[in-house]
Amino acid sequence: LTSSTTATRHHAVANIIETAFQSSGVQKVLELGVIAAIGATLRDTLDAKAITDTLLKALVPAVIASSLSTLTLSSDSMGWTLASGVALALIQLGCGELASRFV
Repeated sequence: LTSSTTATRHHAVANIIETAFQSSGVQKVLELGVIAAIGATLRDTLDAKAITDTLLKALVPAVIASSLSTLTLSSDSMGWTLASGVALALIQLGCGELASRFV
């Protein structure tokens, strides 16, 4: 093989690898791998309760807010959502009242 053919093949392979690493699926797997590696490395030095508290009090609400911020609702959907929330709150209030009377 000539050096120009070898260089062309190396360039083609480099382009394929670059394209693969730019896909969102590969990026997510790499992120998860880095997080898992950091967790495995720091397993003995970090407090599990502190990590759980951080996840539940900071990261989960942030993920939920981020997910909800991408939603788009029509005015009709917004009305049903609000009505459902009010109905749920009233049902919980009624169940709490009943439970307090029987306990």
